[in-house]
Amino acid sequence: MTLGGMPPLNNVAINASNISDIVASSNEILTAFASLDTDVEDITKSDGKLPLEFQCQYRRGKCSQPRTLKKNGSMHSYCEYHRQLSVRNQRAFDQKKRRQRRTLEADEEAEKRLCRSRRPTTHSCVEDVEV
Repeated sequence: MTLGGMPPLNNVAINASNISDIVASSNEILTAFASLDTDVEDITKSDGKLPLEFQCQYRRGKCSQPRTLKKNGSMHSYCEYHRQLSVRNQRAFDQKKRRQRRTLEADEEAEKRLCRSRRPTTHSCVEDVEV
């Protein structure tokens, strides 16, 4: 019986070639990460600062932190700190707008109820009117 297409571990014979394959693949991963680190080092200028296109683009003041990456690999506009800050501000703004909308809807509903209670009756007293 297989689990997820893989045979059970007790049926797999581990020999020296399997171990060397595992070590080689882990070395490939380590070298891939090392190359990413060297790429970042190549991007930085001689003074240690990132180029402007890789720096946080927060509007207020200068932030020299690197921009964060999106899940699809492209870059966000802000560093992680300023992203969290903008998310928090956006949530507060959204809550304020929802609160205002709810109070406006409640006021409109109260106005409708008030207008219904002041509506004239459907019968009219013609005898009371002097002509």
